[in-house]
Amino acid sequence: MDVAGMRTSLGEFLAVAEGGGFGPPPAGEWDAEHNLAHVASGLASGAAAGLAIASGQRQVYDNRVSLDEWNLQRIVAEAGGLAGLIDLVRRYGELLCEVAAGLTEREGDVSLQVLIVSKDQLIVDTPRPIGSLLAGLCQNHLPPHADQLRALRG
Repeated sequence: MDVAGMRTSLGEFLAVAEGGGFGPPPAGEWDAEHNLAHVASGLASGAAAGLAIASGQRQVYDNRVSLDEWNLQRIVAEAGGLAGLIDLVRRYGELLCEVAAGLTEREGDVSLQVLIVSKDQLIVDTPRPIGSLLAGLCQNHLPPHADQLRALRG
């Protein structure tokens, strides 16, 4: 598994987040806090799925919890602001990368049911190897959210 690439994607996302200067979002879009809370939730869920696979459980990955407004508000409140959210993304991202690095090749190939929804559209609803999911959470999921943060700069 390309954990180095995952770490690079995480670092690039964090650099954008740490740059700050975020203004209000366009109508119907997330503000920076919601974006970061969503990313943190997704990374934590991915790490949990990887650990479940390593322990012998057959986990399901469902990103809808990372879209739930109540959950996002909870994460934002507990983090206490942008700095806390950035730290949360860093910690959960590092955890996800450590989990990925710790999986054996055989564990990384174990499939789990993956459900990914974005803006009320079904993106993925198929079994995927956990290694592919974890890599995708960094390398495919973080760049568009970094772009969303960049767009919030004045």
